[in-house]
Amino acid sequence: MFRIWTEPNADGNELVRRIEELEPNGIDYEYLPEKPQVEGRKDLILMRDPASGALYWQEVDRPPTDAERVKDLEEQLALMQKSNG
Repeated sequence: MFRIWTEPNADGNELVRRIEELEPNGIDYEYLPEKPQVEGRKDLILMRDPASGALYWQEVDRPPTDAERVKDLEEQLALMQKSNG
């Protein structure tokens, strides 16, 4: 068993902020939806539908990491140098 704390989201569902373990053996992951794989600059947040209480994963954009920012800037610089030729 576990207790879930949520906060309202703009789409009317709830963003899961914290899960508290109620049993010493930890969260029973059987009750949590399987976490899908995401690619690129995406992340997953755990959400709950307030009407049904169902938990689900929602894909969201995430900010780029420092390494991704550097790569983006290097690519932009290379394009600028190529076009100035």
